[in-house]
Amino acid sequence: MSPRISLILCTHNPRWDFLSSVIAALKNQTLSLAQWELIVVDNASEQPLLSRLDLSWHPTARIIREDRLGLTQARLCGFNAASASVMVFVDDDNVLEQEYLSHVLQIFQAHPDLGAIAGKSLPQFEVEPESWIRDYYSVLALRDFGETPLTTAGKFGALTAESYPYFAPCGAGMALRKPLFATYTAQVATNPARLALGRTGQQLTSGEDNDIILTLLTAGWG
Repeated sequence: MSPRISLILCTHNPRWDFLSSVIAALKNQTLSLAQWELIVVDNASEQPLLSRLDLSWHPTARIIREDRLGLTQARLCGFNAASASVMVFVDDDNVLEQEYLSHVLQIFQAHPDLGAIAGKSLPQFEVEPESWIRDYYSVLALRDFGETPLTTAGKFGALTAESYPYFAPCGAGMALRKPLFATYTAQVATNPARLALGRTGQQLTSGEDNDIILTLLTAGWG
C-alpha cells in the first residue's frame, strides 16, 4: 500500500527530550503505519541524527541530511523525498494528538477545496509564565480558535494585508496537498528572498508559513 501521508519532521540541533516526546506521539498515532511515511530532515545538526535516532519502529521511516541551513531548505528537501499526496509538517517540539493524522485525511476527503489545514496549537510550559504572556500567544504560534471550523473556502475575496486570514495554519502540524506545495516549491527555489524567510540556525527570521498560505490563496485554494 502506498502511503497517503508524508510526515516531514525538520530539525536542527534538537533538544533531545523534546524530540523524544515528538517521536513518542508519532508512535501512538491511530492511523496505521502503512498509511503514512516518516521523513526526518536533519538540517545540518552538529551531531548527525542518523546514528542517534532509532526509527526502526516505522517500516518506511528514513533520515535525510540537508546541509543547507534553514527551515525552508529543510522543507524543500522533505518535499523532494515525499511520495504521498498529502504532506504534514511537524516541528521538533510539536507533539501531535493521537488522531491527528487520521483527522487530516478525513478533513481533506470531506473538503476537496481546502489546500492546507491545521489544528489547535496549545502550550505545555516547563515553568508557568506570567499572565501577560497570553497577550503574545499568537506570535508564539500558540493558537486555540475554539471548536467551530474556520475556513476561507468559497468566500475568500481580494488578497490584501488586511484580508489575510487570522486563523491561517502555522507550520506546527500544517497539512498540505502536495500539488499545492509543488507550486510553492517552484516559486521559491530560485528566489533568495523567499528562501531566506525560514528559521536559519539561531537567526529567528520568519514568514515562511505566511508565504506558503499566500501562495495557496493566490492559487484559489481554501
